[in-house]
Amino acid sequence: NHEGRIIDLLQAFGFGQAEGIILNAAGYSHTSVSIRDAIAAIETPVVEVHISDIRKREPFRHTSMLTDVCAHTIIGHGLDGYRQAVDWLISKCLHEKKVLHIIPFVTPLHPYGAEGNESALY
Repeated sequence: NHEGRIIDLLQAFGFGQAEGIILNAAGYSHTSVSIRDAIAAIETPVVEVHISDIRKREPFRHTSMLTDVCAHTIIGHGLDGYRQAVDWLISKCLHEKKVLHIIPFVTPLHPYGAEGNESALY
């Protein structure tokens, strides 16, 4: 994970290129003012996902710096949290009568992706 890469992607997709962004910032959730600022600066709603329940982990993980600037947060639902995030975005788009375009891409953050290969579908 590279903090700057996450910020680059938020900025690349945060101004009308997508109806929503699903983000698991991992340990950066607890430390990154820069990612928080990037989320606050973009128009696209961000859904924060934590696979584990951060409230049941070490005390330094109990607070996410990102939650206040994210549109929605899902904590402790394992990998199903990603499905829940997609469902939340679909529901939001339906409520707002927007068309949801899903643009799959692989980033260096994806365990099966090759570095710099944002256009590869999975």
